[in-house]
Amino acid sequence: DEMTAAACADAGGTYQGDDTVCDDVNCEICPNDLCANALEITDGDTAYDTTCANTDGAPNDACKFDMQTWHDLWYDYTATCSGILTVSTCDQADYDTDLVIYTGTDCDTMTFLGCNDDGADCGGFTSFLQVNVTKGESYKIRVGGWQEGDLGTGTLSVSCEAVAQGACCSPAGDCIDSDTNACAAIGGTFQGEGTSCADIDCPEPGTGACCLGLDFCIDGFSALDCFDS
Repeated sequence: DEMTAAACADAGGTYQGDDTVCDDVNCEICPNDLCANALEITDGDTAYDTTCANTDGAPNDACKFDMQTWHDLWYDYTATCSGILTVSTCDQADYDTDLVIYTGTDCDTMTFLGCNDDGADCGGFTSFLQVNVTKGESYKIRVGGWQEGDLGTGTLSVSCEAVAQGACCSPAGDCIDSDTNACAAIGGTFQGEGTSCADIDCPEPGTGACCLGLDFCIDGFSALDCFDS
């Protein structure tokens, strides 16, 4: 029967959008509608349809609007690389999408990694999300809509870009097991792919004169200590 969105929600139903009629919609439940029934997914493109999806995932404060991802479908992904995982519906869906990624595949213990509503330069309010992942680790991907009633069809694109892992000598002279991107972000010196801090002796930072103000100079400061002062 035709209902308002509020009456449909009160009845425990899934509202199919304004001006829809029952003759034109499919009320079957998607096989991966529940987090516990997530389907395996890997790198590449996967067609999906949320018109058969309810909402069972929890909201998260980091996500826009009402923090919820509506009419959600679930996928389990095992990282094919250590680096950057990209999940996207950008320009590939006919409705306003939301994306969320979690670590782990246990719905009770998984940890929120990130979410996206509207990807930069993506048309139709579609989404683009990137997070750091570790090869062989498991992740949960959730695709849904921006608000109650936002549902439709699309293509979910998944890809993993490897980033070199190794030792990083920080500006303070400390060694950190990191990757090229994270090392560069702290102004460090990457020691090479596959290197380990157990085998690296990072040089002590050099010292010199540090000008504090227009007419005050102190000798023996490292560049980092001078900047912090």
